[in-house]
Amino acid sequence: ESEATAERTRDALAHLRAEGVKLGGAALGWQHTDATDDAGRRIVAAVEVEARAVARILELRAEGRPLRAIVATLTAEGHTTKHGARWHLTTVALVVAREAA
Repeated sequence: ESEATAERTRDALAHLRAEGVKLGGAALGWQHTDATDDAGRRIVAAVEVEARAVARILELRAEGRPLRAIVATLTAEGHTTKHGARWHLTTVALVVAREAA
């Protein structure tokens, strides 16, 4: 039974991905709203403060800055992460990778 449940879950997630549904938590620069679309899915809206941080990350990376320098610049300029924590290399690397995809 657990194998059948796992298979149904995989199939359902694959179906949602094929329809273009974003799975998981909202990425930096976005948040889930209480509003829903016609299919009953929560709508994702831009968060301006976070979007500026994402834009700054991409700008610095386009200039050829290494990830460590980007982390230092974001911290010095007062940009905050989604949860108000310190910037980490992995956070910046994930933003760069997501935008490159």
